[in-house]
Amino acid sequence: MRIKKIKQKVFLKSSPYEVYETLVDSQRISDVLKVPATVSRAITGVFSINDGLITGTNVDLIQERKILQSWRMKDWPEGYYSTVLLLLKEVSGGTQAILFHKGIPKEKYSEVKAVWDDCWAKMKVLGEKKEVI
Repeated sequence: MRIKKIKQKVFLKSSPYEVYETLVDSQRISDVLKVPATVSRAITGVFSINDGLITGTNVDLIQERKILQSWRMKDWPEGYYSTVLLLLKEVSGGTQAILFHKGIPKEKYSEVKAVWDDCWAKMKVLGEKKEVI
């Protein structure tokens, strides 16, 4: 199987704490992504996004700094997982999120890239000030 990788850097107007907590809390990530999600804040904990469209396991977690996961989409070859590494770094005004996603089946690259682009677009709401009237 031919594979590809994705590397993305995204600026989020929120603290690394808030970004990390959103990614490891089922209710928060469901609210942000607007899809059902069950995630874990434990190493070896499993996750499922959008009714099992995306599933995997946490390999390593460092609060506010790092999420390492085995990751797959439902229609991938049975038992095949890619690797997602997300690094969070505090920068002026928010967080720089750096994503390394490797081992993506070549024919699924566009679909996976669209998933990440959508995720980041939705995550941008973190830290936005909402005016209460």
